[in-house]
Amino acid sequence: MIFCNFQFQFECNIYCILVYRAWIARRVQLDQNLELQLFYRDCEQAENWMSAREAFLASEEVDSKGDNVEALIKKHEDFDKAINAHVSYLCKISCLVQIRLVLLLRP
Repeated sequence: MIFCNFQFQFECNIYCILVYRAWIARRVQLDQNLELQLFYRDCEQAENWMSAREAFLASEEVDSKGDNVEALIKKHEDFDKAINAHVSYLCKISCLVQIRLVLLLRP
């Protein structure tokens, strides 16, 4: 009777360890998936921001007399400020990509 009880407890402990390991592995996987989804969101936001600014770069609004040069200079300065404001955000995305590449290429 004592042996059966000991064996049952031993088997329960093994199952508890296996369940705990599976739970840890699942948690790691879910954390990685969350990180990946956040990365995708950040990339999409950066892409949308750059696409919106691309139209500004493509436009050629200079008239023949050059009357709107001051307005264009102001637009350019605003554009420059917007780029500087997004530099840290874009650097964050770049760093995440580099970290992922290092992890993927690790033997």
